[in-house]
Amino acid sequence: MEREVLEHLLRYRSLLLTTHEPLDGDGVGSELGLAKLLARLGKQVRIVNACPTPDTFRFLPGIETVQSFPAGMNGAVDAVVTLDCGTRDRVARVLDAVPGKPFVVNVDHHAGNEPFADVNWFDESCAATGQMIYRLAIASGVEIDADMALALYTALVSDTGRFSYSNTTPACHEMAAHLLRCGAKPSLVLRHLYREKPLSLVRLEGMAAQELRFAGDGEIAWTHVTQAMCRSAGITQIDARDIIDIPASVQGVIVAVLFREMETGRPTKVSFRSSGVIDVNRFAARFGGGGHARAAGCQFQKPIGDVEPAVIRDLEAALAEAKREHAGD
Repeated sequence: MEREVLEHLLRYRSLLLTTHEPLDGDGVGSELGLAKLLARLGKQVRIVNACPTPDTFRFLPGIETVQSFPAGMNGAVDAVVTLDCGTRDRVARVLDAVPGKPFVVNVDHHAGNEPFADVNWFDESCAATGQMIYRLAIASGVEIDADMALALYTALVSDTGRFSYSNTTPACHEMAAHLLRCGAKPSLVLRHLYREKPLSLVRLEGMAAQELRFAGDGEIAWTHVTQAMCRSAGITQIDARDIIDIPASVQGVIVAVLFREMETGRPTKVSFRSSGVIDVNRFAARFGGGGHARAAGCQFQKPIGDVEPAVIRDLEAALAEAKREHAGD
């Protein structure tokens, strides 16, 4: 499939790349990796996302070229590539603002994808969308340089949880080994993504830990992040990557949940992490969300105070049902 997608991309002179909001390592790494690849193939490329880029990714070469909506939307392009987006609503603000009717290619690795593009390349066997961009690079014959390697390594590390999640495969390690030979620096990625945090984020994590709650005999753990907490911590962008680790790291927890109160007029976002007993992708799909069996999310156009008790109540019932099914196997 990567050769077919590559043939489509090679037909167009100018391309716009975008990913979901809020931004994460896989989305940003995939954008920068693909932008580098397409530029090497003689294409005009720009990256426009619906939200600002977190300082976490400032170490990535080319990050200064990434624009935040609505910047970069005033010129027509021949094609748009959406990356790491299972549903159109996650990139709707950018897609709806692109002038004309460009050809759209969707590249994603999540389960339960919505085929909203002209060409949809889905591969659930990949741990990260960056793994698919890596395959495009190999298919193109373009040599992967150190900058591209660093971007794709960032994508892979992010979505495998530093190679600790169940989606980590031999192919992931083989890709990582190749990227290291191409110049990727693991210590740089780990330092910026996981070891160096702004004081405001550390404060927010402390507040989230204090809000930790349990249900289902301690097998469900959750916390929340509100706008008031963000203001108190002095943070403007909510980075959920580490915060959901707080409930997920408690001994005996099967499902961890993070509720995030977004800006006024924006949805309440919910993230799930599962140890494997329950498929949280299926659970999130009940509310129009999705992701993976062990990591998924959804959103609600309701206040966080209404969403939190309703989701936990439904999750308790779903977990009990999943445990009964496991017991019968």
